Amino acid sequence: NPQTSVILNSLYFTSPTTGYAVGNNGIILKTTTGGELPRSVSGTVKFSDNNQPVASGYVKALTYDSISHEIIMVDSAQIQPNGLYSLPNCPPVYIDIMAYENDEEELSFVPTYHLSSISWQGSVKVKPDSNLTNIDIGVKRIVNNGSNMKISGYVYSNYSFDYTGLKDAIIYAKSGDNYKGY
Repeated sequence: NPQTSVILNSLYFTSPTTGYAVGNNGIILKTTTGGELPRSVSGTVKFSDNNQPVASGYVKALTYDSISHEIIMVDSAQIQPNGLYSLPNCPPVYIDIMAYENDEEELSFVPTYHLSSISWQGSVKVKPDSNLTNIDIGVKRIVNNGSNMKISGYVYSNYSFDYTGLKDAIIYAKSGDNYKGY
């Protein structure tokens, strides 16, 4: 609902959620929610090993654009000291919810999807057709003995035949059952 009485002449979408409308009198409208009203998604971020709240970091709502093969962030929010987060502007499309650290110097958990997965294949997607609550994330704790680690290289998409690096890929360092970093 564009909330205007001006006649709209054309629509063009650059992704499932971002689109433009143009109309009479030079009006240009933009949506980042697929033309729908945004919904909120909220929950708690806790450590999966002891169920204690995570006191800092941020949560992102992500969607995958199958045309450009890119991950698009549609909303983000800070994790509150009690572990709560609230994403107020989520589009009504299937999205992944993922928790991230704030501080790259003193990491306490690795980026983790809702419910409690480091893999997008294991994530539980949500579709905010209404305001969603209790979309909790159980993050994987980093257990590090204080030694410095470094890794370098490239990650390539299966869809890219020109071997262009995959943007924003996350590589996890793990020893046995313990995450050492990412």
